[in-house]
Amino acid sequence: MKWVANMKAIVNNKELVKLLMEDERSSGAKITLDFLYTMLNPKVMIEPVDFKTPFILLHPENDLWTSITLSHLFYDKLGCGKEIHLLTGAGHFPIEEQGLRILVEKSLVFMGKHRLYEE
Repeated sequence: MKWVANMKAIVNNKELVKLLMEDERSSGAKITLDFLYTMLNPKVMIEPVDFKTPFILLHPENDLWTSITLSHLFYDKLGCGKEIHLLTGAGHFPIEEQGLRILVEKSLVFMGKHRLYEE
């Protein structure tokens, strides 16, 4: 992975970056050309405008890997109920306390609003 993607930008913590780059199951993983091809050429099964399931985008505020502008290219086309929240102070791999807390809180509220049945 580290040869084809900027894995150093996946997390904003230098010590964790070093661990991930050395880990053969994460950033240091070997990938097949098939996997790389499908990442770069996905088969879209449903267009965003036709997507009807409620959607939440939890985007890290300090994401060095994926710009919020890029996320908006997809998000803005969705034809479903949707909401967006910034993970304050968090990087792409949100380990920062404030961003992680927001991720958990917003996820739980979203799931509570959209659950299909009562217990």
